Amino acid sequence: MKKLRLLFAMGTLLLTWTAVQAKGYFGVRGGINVSQVSLDKGVFSGDNRCGFFLGPTFEFSLPVMGLGMDVALLYDLKTAKMAQEDGTTLTEKFNYVDCPLNLRYTIGSDKIVSFSMHTGPQLSLTLGNTRVFDGNYSLDQTMLSWNVGASFRLFTHYQFGYNYNVGVGRTAEFIGDKALGDLMGRKFDNNTHQITLTYYF
Repeated sequence: MKKLRLLFAMGTLLLTWTAVQAKGYFGVRGGINVSQVSLDKGVFSGDNRCGFFLGPTFEFSLPVMGLGMDVALLYDLKTAKMAQEDGTTLTEKFNYVDCPLNLRYTIGSDKIVSFSMHTGPQLSLTLGNTRVFDGNYSLDQTMLSWNVGASFRLFTHYQFGYNYNVGVGRTAEFIGDKALGDLMGRKFDNNTHQITLTYYF
């Protein structure tokens, strides 16, 4: 928790400094996510589970008409459920600090209503336990993923959006018994659908 508080404090200061230096909007982003677990092989299967994310964000314009960028520092809780062959399930919670950096293209007026599309990379730092699903999988300490999505913005302050986050490479790799690995799958990916709400000050 100390590491989490320190990361959030540093990130908030960085975003605040960026907001002062550049013309843009500083705000808070939050929402729900639905994890979409997929295994590379095996008789086990993944299932969708809900989680949430929350943290500071900053959006600014680029010199090219309609183009802009946004950056955020988010605490992200994801939950995944793995169904086993005998009908039982294993449920795990994944804690991350995410730093997405998106390029945006916007149509309309931020003062009234606008529509934007975005895409860009995201770097995630794993917090807490890295051994999951009864210790059979090891989570990567840092993960790279990619965002793509769209959003509506109303009256400067309110932004509602959808984002799909897809992993670049593996989320975790099997480290347990080889025979069990043949059943469970050697690695799994944890892609995420997100519904976002951002308030800009």
